[in-house]
Amino acid sequence: MALEKDLSLANRLIAALPAPERTAFLENCELVELKLNDVLVLAGQPLDDAYFSLDSFVSVVLPADDAPNAQVAMVGNEGMFPTSLVLGVATSAFTGKVQGAGRAFRIHRDACQCRILEEACWRGALSLYFDVGP
Repeated sequence: MALEKDLSLANRLIAALPAPERTAFLENCELVELKLNDVLVLAGQPLDDAYFSLDSFVSVVLPADDAPNAQVAMVGNEGMFPTSLVLGVATSAFTGKVQGAGRAFRIHRDACQCRILEEACWRGALSLYFDVGP
């Protein structure tokens, strides 16, 4: 677990949490290896997990008829994917594709949403990430 705590500091959202909340969060996470071109979720599919990149990054793609692979964002160790999980959205509007292989913490959507609802520090960190203020 000491190694995972050190790794958690690699993600800026997780690192922004006080130590007790960070530890509680990690108890619900699994350290996973993301491989280049892995698809984390397809647009229109249910959202099962959230990913907090440590040294990987994910391309957020909005499929459209005239541009089926239009990248609209890139998520790395500054945040999480998919952000719509924070809002309680059950289905992804975007496709998430690994563009930089590496590690991430994966947490099931229910555990993630529970932490966000129960802990004010999570809401504060996420509001800064979304740039809407605490």
